[in-house]
Amino acid sequence: MTRPTVLVGLDDSAAARAALAWAARYCRRTVSALRAVNVLQFDLLVVGTQEHVGLRRAVLGSVSHYCLHARCPVVAVPR
Repeated sequence: MTRPTVLVGLDDSAAARAALAWAARYCRRTVSALRAVNVLQFDLLVVGTQEHVGLRRAVLGSVSHYCLHARCPVVAVPR
């Protein structure tokens, strides 16, 4: 059985360091794996997208739709 994984995005901010510290404490308590990724100024963001409509979209939300507000070019690739 694989352990759950917690992913933390890091930049050079104090908030990111606080998030990493919180995630590390959480992972120790829950025996989860911790993955930290360094986040830099993106040149291009590519995300996958699925077609959700109606109630399903309201409940699940849309990561690709949210990412359209990024400060870099975004490509949403359909399934």
